[in-house]
Formats: sequence, C-alpha cells, structure tokens
Amino acid sequence: MQYYTKQQLQGASRYYGKCRIGNWNEDVELEEVLLKQYLEKREQGGLKLDKFQARIDVALAPCELSRVSDDGYVHFGDLLAIRSAANGAVLSTSLDDRDQRAGEDAYGATAAPADSATAAVPCARSSILLSKFVPNEVTVTDELFDDDLLHYGQKVCVVANPMCESKPLDAEGSEDPLMLRSLAKSTTSFAKFSRQQEVAFTHQPGYATAWVVIPTNPKHRLAAHGSPVPRGVPVVLQHCATGQDLHLEVGQPLYNDFGMEYEVSGFTQTSLARSAIMEGLTTGKAKADLSKMEAPTNFWVLESGEKVKQLPQLAQAEFTVENVLAKVMKQLNRKGANGIFGLRAVFKEMDADGSGQLNAAEFRDALRYCMIDITDKELVKVLESLDTDNSGSISPDEFVEALTAVADIGKREHVSV
Repeated sequence: MQYYTKQQLQGASRYYGKCRIGNWNEDVELEEVLLKQYLEKREQGGLKLDKFQARIDVALAPCELSRVSDDGYVHFGDLLAIRSAANGAVLSTSLDDRDQRAGEDAYGATAAPADSATAAVPCARSSILLSKFVPNEVTVTDELFDDDLLHYGQKVCVVANPMCESKPLDAEGSEDPLMLRSLAKSTTSFAKFSRQQEVAFTHQPGYATAWVVIPTNPKHRLAAHGSPVPRGVPVVLQHCATGQDLHLEVGQPLYNDFGMEYEVSGFTQTSLARSAIMEGLTTGKAKADLSKMEAPTNFWVLESGEKVKQLPQLAQAEFTVENVLAKVMKQLNRKGANGIFGLRAVFKEMDADGSGQLNAAEFRDALRYCMIDITDKELVKVLESLDTDNSGSISPDEFVEALTAVADIGKREHVSV
C-alpha cells in the first residue's frame, strides 16, 4: 500500500532533510512504518520473492524414478519420466501457468529441454504416474486388464507427481490427482503459441483425460494390441477423445519461471518420405494407400528408474456419508454447479426419467458422473441419510439441503424445480 502525506497530496515534494519542523516529520514516520511492514513480511515469508522461491523449491524437489519389477515392462505404480524421442525434452507441469477463466481448472503442460535443471535430474514437476482409466459405463470397446502391466491399446490417465502440489507421493497420485487432458480445438480452447489442440493438466476427471499408448509404426499396431509395453521404447501417446497425438512443438519455445521450455499440444504430425513413396509405387501401391508414420515429435519414451521400489498405496478414507457428499459437492463445483441454482440444475440432469425424484439407480449414475464408486451397502446408507421423509427416493429439497449442509454454502433458497 502506498502512503502519502497531506503535503504530498497537495502537490508538494518529499522532504529528505534532517529538519523535522512541522508535518514534514510524517515522511520519516511513514518510512519507518514501511520498513517495519517489510521486516514483518520477510520474517513470515510473505515477500513475493520468498513465495516465488518456495514455489520453485516444491516444483524442483528431487525424487528418484522407480519401477515395480525388473521384467522390462512398464507397470502401473512406476514413477516415470516421459521424454521426447526428438530432442530429449521431458514432459513437465507448470503450475504457475494457470487458466484464469471462471470455471476452468487447467494448469500448464510443457516440455523441459534436456539440458535444463528440470530434465537433468528427476524432480517433482518432471515425473509422472500412470493410472488405469475407468469409464463410467464399460462398453464392448473398453478392454480392462487385471494385471498391473501397461498394455498397448489400454486407456490410461497420465497423472502428475503429487509432490509438485506439496502432497505425499503414492501410487495413485493422491486422492485428487492432477491429470493430463486435452480438448478439441475451438475458438476458446487452443494452444497459446502453435494454435493446435490444447494440452494441460487438470483435476477434473472425465474422458478428456484418457490416453492410449500405441506403437510408433502403424503396421505393427494391430499385432501389438494388448501386449505389454516395454520400458525405454519410443511410443505414441494418443488422445482417446480426439484421436490426436501428444506433440512436441520444437518451433514454439515459451518462457516461464523455469526458463525456456517447449510447448506441447495435441497434433498428429505425419510425414511420408519420398523413398517410401517410390518403394510403394514399385509394388503397385498408390500414395494414398501407404501407411503414414508420425513424425519424431510425436514419439515419447517412458523412462523408469533403476531402483525397484513399491510406492505406498493411497490411504483410503473411512467411509462416511459426509465424506461421500463432500466429494460429490467438490466435483459438481468443478463442473460449474455453483450455489443453490446450480445444484437444482444438476438435479434435473440426474433425473433421467423426469419424475422429479432420484431413485437408487439414478443416484448411482450421479456418483459415477462424479467419479465416485461405492458398494451397494454404502449406497443404501447414503440414500437412507438423504431420504429424510422415507419416501424411497430423493427429492430436490433433500438433495440440495444435504449438499449445502456439507459444503456450508449458506441458507437454502426455496426455489421450485
């Protein structure tokens, strides 16, 4: 806060002499006040420089890459680094680059150069975990594998190391993981510099965070489908919702708190060499019939450490109705359901049959929409807690009252659905 004396507000200049006649002594007093405030902030770590250094220390906290087994394959639970096969840049989080738009929960995803401090030594922002993507409803096209091996064609989530958010490291990436997501290119969603499909990290679950690992050679993808993914082999990370590959924008450097880094986007860059075209023509194949390989900027290597180590499992919170409702409220807020009116609008969407009441099946679908999975016994307990009039279903008033009580967002407003 800037202070001004009465004389300065009237247009007079500051007086730096030792004369303390009249109100000119206020200048000296204000300097002492500002110095005192500065010293207090420095002791409490409230200076901008201290906050910046604390953020850098958390992001660059060293960690050791590890693997679950010595069998040569990538496992769920491995602490990995995703390194570009083009120039050795490492996929990293950039939490200082946050989307400031209302309702958005997106943080920057960059690629740190191979010679940078981020890529040279494994740290919190440059290490990731892989977790299985579990859809709300399993279809015939979804392949679920029972083992902990990563398979070609298996849908996964790329999870940031929870240490970059000052959380303890575990095999699942914390209770509220930060996942790599991509959205289809539009007028409001695109990469800042390349204008390709945007790639960022987010806490919001959904199909936008689903990726699939495929071989680099298109001719081998069908045969390799379902087989384990070896460590250290270049692969392609393809976005399930849009079909675009994770791409390194080598021609689009950007600058952040960690120096010069590269932008990453969702873009499938293909190239068909002339030698391949001529070879195809000699065998009677037209150019349009040849398989186009992605460029090296679409190739990534999943690197794991030399140490065999089992990461701790996420401690499961004790089941209570309040914990379930708190998770529901948190996810609904992230999806834009803010306040009483937002909750009532969500209730209408959950009410599939339009009866004005939520039955057990509709409420379970609502929990899956919020990425919450509970047992049948736990579901009965939640329904009994919400159904205050013992009608066997949940009314809009019961739904809103329960969630607002947990979230403490104020008094109920009596608005009809």
